[in-house]
Amino acid sequence: GKLIALSLLHRETLPAARFTLALRKMLLNAGPLTVEDMSSVDPEFYKHKVSYLLEGKYAEGEAPLTLADLDLTFEDVPQPDVFPHTRHELHPGGSQVSVTEENKAHYVELLCDTRMRGAVSQQVGAMMQGIRSIVMEDAWNQIQRVVTPSELDLLVCGLQEVDLAD
Repeated sequence: GKLIALSLLHRETLPAARFTLALRKMLLNAGPLTVEDMSSVDPEFYKHKVSYLLEGKYAEGEAPLTLADLDLTFEDVPQPDVFPHTRHELHPGGSQVSVTEENKAHYVELLCDTRMRGAVSQQVGAMMQGIRSIVMEDAWNQIQRVVTPSELDLLVCGLQEVDLAD
């Protein structure tokens, strides 16, 4: 957080500090995180879990499945192969609520929010504390109002590619 604040104050970029869109949104308090933001946080999880469920890919192929066959409940099991007993309910009593066609979009929203926000809330809080230790609160509030997540990336990290023809 302090590095971000110093880079903004001194107008220096940190090219190696590319942050996901979701993190930039959280730092700027720029609206809600969306399911699509998950693709920038964890592309594999987005492809193999989020789009798999939302697009109904489980019902395709030689051996089509139903959601009931997947035996999903409103819990997050981050690494079932490594930590099979580590589970986080997505809402109170979530372990008792089965995922159905009617509620799968809500399940995916809660799952993505837990993965993007809940799992890193302490770290994001520490980054915000670092920023606020250097940038006055009024100045940071103004930055949050006028800077978009894409602009924050440009301010902190600079251009990703330099066009030599320009």
